[in-house]
Amino acid sequence: MSKSKCGVDLLVGVCLTKTDWLAHKKTLVRSFQHIVDAWGGNAFVYVVLQGNKDVKILNADFPDYLHLFETDFMGVSNARNLCLEHAKEISAEFILFHDASIFWPKNSAEFISSNRYTHPKVKVRFSDSVIDCFAEKTELHGKKRKINPIYNTYIGSYLLKVSDVDGIIFNEAFGPGQNTRFKSGEDVLFLFDYLQKIKACHVFEADECYVFHPKRSLSYDKHLTYASGQGKIFRILLAKYPSFLLYRDSILFFGNAVMRCLLGKPNALRILKQRLIGFFDRGINQ
Repeated sequence: MSKSKCGVDLLVGVCLTKTDWLAHKKTLVRSFQHIVDAWGGNAFVYVVLQGNKDVKILNADFPDYLHLFETDFMGVSNARNLCLEHAKEISAEFILFHDASIFWPKNSAEFISSNRYTHPKVKVRFSDSVIDCFAEKTELHGKKRKINPIYNTYIGSYLLKVSDVDGIIFNEAFGPGQNTRFKSGEDVLFLFDYLQKIKACHVFEADECYVFHPKRSLSYDKHLTYASGQGKIFRILLAKYPSFLLYRDSILFFGNAVMRCLLGKPNALRILKQRLIGFFDRGINQ
């Protein structure tokens, strides 16, 4: 496994389980390569592998830019905070988060590289077809766009300047993990703090460049898993960043859950209940 390079332009912080690494390694490495190539080779990929110590990851012939860090602790927010720490340790100027099953096409990687000083962001496309991802060819156009983290939640679609996120960490009580109280919301809380820190609500978003993510389940099972965390973040955000738009979004959030109940959607009543439980939970108010 390679040693860290100091003073790189970009650190790609990858957070995943050992099982996911073994299942998606070839596609992940191809995605990494697109990013590294777009940055002219001046990028470093730091993979935080979470899982049982007994699961051995072979020291294969990985590229020099790739470093694996193994931990038995399971928690995406914890893993991302480790990536933030490492970005500072090696004096990386930018950080880009990468999950287990997403894929960066060449054009999307080139978009964030060529627009690195404009707070660039790509869109997220849900697709199960990796072939479509490889074939994607579009122009690298974009526009300045106002961002609401409630609806633009995916942290892996944003390029972040390390100095801009200094003092900001992911709340380790939120997000998928073994000891987390709430299984969602870490991205939204982080992005609200980030936009407040840079004193902006606009990013430069690509018109037709995407990061690809597997399609969501139609059974709303993940909605149920995430429901209490989603409810809780509204309580935190309304206390921390009160605004008319945030009050509006909270009403729409719960109204959507009620509408799903009226339409008989799967798990609708349970989702509404968990959202309310999260919102009225009195613990972890920051």
